[in-house]
Amino acid sequence: MSANSQNTAISTKPNSLPENNKKSNPVLNEPTSAISEPLSRMAFTTELKKRGVDVCGSTEQFYNARNSGGGVWCSAEGTDGNFDYHAWEHDPKEEVYVMGVKKELAEWAEPVGWYFEFYDAGTVMAWEV
Repeated sequence: MSANSQNTAISTKPNSLPENNKKSNPVLNEPTSAISEPLSRMAFTTELKKRGVDVCGSTEQFYNARNSGGGVWCSAEGTDGNFDYHAWEHDPKEEVYVMGVKKELAEWAEPVGWYFEFYDAGTVMAWEV
């Protein structure tokens, strides 16, 4: 990945965790839900599959490197509408998608300690907060 593409990645990761352990909405900087019991990568992957996400493998497999953060590599293509890289064009008020991730999926992932980040229009990585 080039330096430029790293700077333009779309992410749903909160900007910071306030002292009360509640996450902040990265756009509005308002508290959202507290992190409940974080899911392990294996448990998170299992739940993603149940929610219709096409899990391709680990970020280690994608980057072909051992030290690539321990995330989950997902396909953004044909996943029951869970991801839409161009959602900002038709959903600017984020009524259905939050930064390209279906709102229900993003809101489920945050309290269990995960967030999504587009690698490109067809590839999404899930990372632990």
